[in-house]
Amino acid sequence: MLARILVILALLALCIATASATTVILVPGEDLGNEYIFNEPSGYANSRVNLTYSPVMKNFNAHISAKGLKPGFTYQVKLIGTPNCAGGDHTANENIGYSGRWYCPLCSGDSEAKNRIDAQYQACKSNPLCTECIHGYIIFDHFVANADGSFDGNVTSNRSYHVFRCGTFDSKLYNVDKTMPPFSDNALKCEQPELCHVADVIWDVERVGFSELPQGNYKKVKIALTEESFHQPCGEWANVLTSDYVEFKISRREEQPCSIMIDEVNIGDTGSETGHNLTGWSNVNGNWSPGKTSYGGGPEDQTFRLLMGSGDGCGESFRDAYLTLDAGNNKACAVEFNHLDGSQPDNFNVSVWHGGKWQYIGNYTQKTSTEDWLKSRYSLPGEMSGVIKVKLVLTSPQMGWCLGWGQTGFSWAKLYAYQAGFGPIPEFRAIAAFMAIAGALASFLVLRKR
Repeated sequence: MLARILVILALLALCIATASATTVILVPGEDLGNEYIFNEPSGYANSRVNLTYSPVMKNFNAHISAKGLKPGFTYQVKLIGTPNCAGGDHTANENIGYSGRWYCPLCSGDSEAKNRIDAQYQACKSNPLCTECIHGYIIFDHFVANADGSFDGNVTSNRSYHVFRCGTFDSKLYNVDKTMPPFSDNALKCEQPELCHVADVIWDVERVGFSELPQGNYKKVKIALTEESFHQPCGEWANVLTSDYVEFKISRREEQPCSIMIDEVNIGDTGSETGHNLTGWSNVNGNWSPGKTSYGGGPEDQTFRLLMGSGDGCGESFRDAYLTLDAGNNKACAVEFNHLDGSQPDNFNVSVWHGGKWQYIGNYTQKTSTEDWLKSRYSLPGEMSGVIKVKLVLTSPQMGWCLGWGQTGFSWAKLYAYQAGFGPIPEFRAIAAFMAIAGALASFLVLRKR
């Protein structure tokens, strides 16, 4: 019996210690005309690239799951800052630029002429007459797409690169078979295009000694995939896929991560909805059932509701829907939703009742033209306890089929608290580790006796 209890406690400890992650979808970039070898016919619209990362990290780490890339092509992975002059965050932009490189996208000339070095950036920064809007960026990793255009793996910002090469002075580039797809299906930009095997990709270092991003909050940052053209006259390092703005924190101190899920509601499951005060929600189309392809096939749990539609109504007075989540005595710090990013705009705003009024905490803007269920997380305006009222407001135009199908589906909502709500971080981790080890040892002893 003791062994079973310890095993259960160990599993609970591991679950509590698991941090929530954020997933973003990369969409076609802005300089697709400079693609390497050939311009992808759909403009990368058929690519599916998801990038998942934690909101708090010791260094930037992410998992990339990709389909629909160019087979055998090498892709740079970048973080791109946004300076104040472009409506961004000065500190994050400088942290990235001084870790990597500088670029003035609105300056005249070709891509090489738009590059800036530290001295040029500093001179412009100190000169009130300088009108250059200089962005920092860092090439921090790379990967080579598989033969089917897929990739699944991790990337991390432990190096700062200038560019990638294929062997010394690109000596190991190989000729592609122009009679085979996708090369036979597209107009090629050079007579004999070349690619690089993954084992032959090497690099020129930009910042010697760089191993991790500076600590701090990173706001208004974009993640981009750039086709590596290996200095060949077949393209010019096109940013073919990019994210919307992302935010994360780099901290190497003992943090109190916002990672403990303390309440949740499974929207559409009447049993789970009890006590969460859902109002203003619409029903799913009566002809839909689990397994059908509409609504993106439905979420994983196959239950959901919509912000506007049948059962509630369509029109300006039906855009908002409400629910509550209970933090108890914990210090709640974030709310997360599983929602549908559909073929039509599914945009919404999120607010919570705080300080005697509704306080806006974020929004969502459509990322794709397909049907995908995504997770979006929003930080609360400070630590909150007790019952938390949440308001979701549809911001997309009302569609003619609203009453039949509804607009903007939600599958669940979760509330997170700091780990410190369950005890100080060092002690909590020690207890969790002890329970895990004790449970494992006890299980081993029981198995040995059997």
